[in-house]
Amino acid sequence: MKKVISTLMLCAVVPLIFSGCAKKTDELTAGATDSQTAMAIYSAFGTVFSQLQYTPTDNPAGNINQTINGTGGGNVVVTGTATMDQGSQHVNWNITLNWNNFKVSNGSDDYTLGGAMTYSGYAAANAAEAHFSAPSLTINGTIGGTSIAGSISFGFDVSISGGHGTISGNINGRSFSSSF
Repeated sequence: MKKVISTLMLCAVVPLIFSGCAKKTDELTAGATDSQTAMAIYSAFGTVFSQLQYTPTDNPAGNINQTINGTGGGNVVVTGTATMDQGSQHVNWNITLNWNNFKVSNGSDDYTLGGAMTYSGYAAANAAEAHFSAPSLTINGTIGGTSIAGSISFGFDVSISGGHGTISGNINGRSFSSSF
């Protein structure tokens, strides 16, 4: 079960990363901007998540403590636990990501993340449920062609099943919801 995370979570994350968001225009509401910001954060998370090393047979306690370098600079320190539920074949995650000027470049998205966020949930071969939160995450750059800079607080949920998903929650107190 080498690199269980690559097999399990990528099945759920890849459709999200490549689905993208609708292009922004000046007429879009804050809710549309928040949806794209959440999708960008989740995309960065997916990039990091695909590089995590967790093998249940080698690490039954599930302790995670890894530093992952960004291809454009910076890094993220990931700590927490991951455990395999043999009955459901789910990997249950409870981790903190400490972003240190982690640079992301993906299409029209070019931004840097700083600060801590948490992720809890499960991943399986064809489904995932997750909750992300951060009291203060800095994000600076461009998302979907629109400049973004500053600190955000958020809590959002992602649900993926059968190649489709939803992402919903709040950023800086504003609610949003989007399907992919």
